[in-house]
Amino acid sequence: MDHAGDAARIRAGWPPVEGLAAGEFVLFTSYVSCGLALPISSFFLMLLEDYGLQLQHLTPHSILLVAIFAYLCEMFVGVRPCVALFRHFFVLVGTGKGNDAIGAYYFQARPDPATRYISPLGNAKWED
Repeated sequence: MDHAGDAARIRAGWPPVEGLAAGEFVLFTSYVSCGLALPISSFFLMLLEDYGLQLQHLTPHSILLVAIFAYLCEMFVGVRPCVALFRHFFVLVGTGKGNDAIGAYYFQARPDPATRYISPLGNAKWED
């Protein structure tokens, strides 16, 4: 894959969000610090497409949650992350901002799922 052409398309600064060309997206430094790296994984792109979102619509916490989910699937469970599995454990919630506002949505663990994402430790202590 040739990434030399990608450098010409990266625009730093504050370009208008509504002026994005096809294939462009907004990337905040807080997203990078939460684990999002370029190029963005195909799982994450499919997740955005499935929910009809663009990257800037999610909160940084949601970026972190998706990165942790993908890492957990690949490194510990031994499966490729997929949208259906993600939807089994998480729901998309609006923040109350406008639908196209930056940070207007976040992912939240499903209340009372049939199976737990990560079992809680209860009252256990770290040392135990």
